Parts: sequence; C-alpha cells; structure tokens
Amino acid sequence: MLSALAEVPITQGLAVTGSVNQQGEIQAIGGVNQKIEGFFDVAKARGLNGSQGVLIPASNVKHLMLRRDVIDAVEAGQFHIYPVRTWTRASRS
Repeated sequence: MLSALAEVPITQGLAVTGSVNQQGEIQAIGGVNQKIEGFFDVAKARGLNGSQGVLIPASNVKHLMLRRDVIDAVEAGQFHIYPVRTWTRASRS
C-alpha cells in the first residue's frame, strides 16, 4: 500500500516464510527446501544480483538439502539464506 501511495516500487529481493508466535519466536515450517529453491528459481530467472535471498526459521537450518545450483549461488554471494530465531520490538527498529 505504501508503495502505491508513494508511487515508488518496493524491491522484492527477499522472501519471508514462516510465522511468529505470541512470544516472538519464529516457528518451524514444512517444505523449506522447496520454498527456497522456488524463490531461487524466480530470482535466477529475473537475474541474480546478490541482493536476493530468503529468511527462514533458524530451526529449519538442520533440514536444508538444497540443489547444487542454489548452494553455488550462496557460496558466490549471489543468493542469501538468513536464519531467524526471534522477532522482538528491539529487532524491528
């Protein structure tokens, strides 16, 4: 909405998946590999530029088994995976 009001597009280089409980804890998700790879495919089709990435629950890191092309892009700094544990008032500022 803010983008429409300001008539300025927002960048859409980051994908966010998961949910936050009432204590601000990021909850685990299912299908983490497929979600990352799906967004990676979209980002790659649009042209990787090093600003794209995915925020995932930190508790899902142990479940990662990504395709080689995703791993290569992460190692090259062209795509990022950001594990997140909590969301607090202080982290929003």
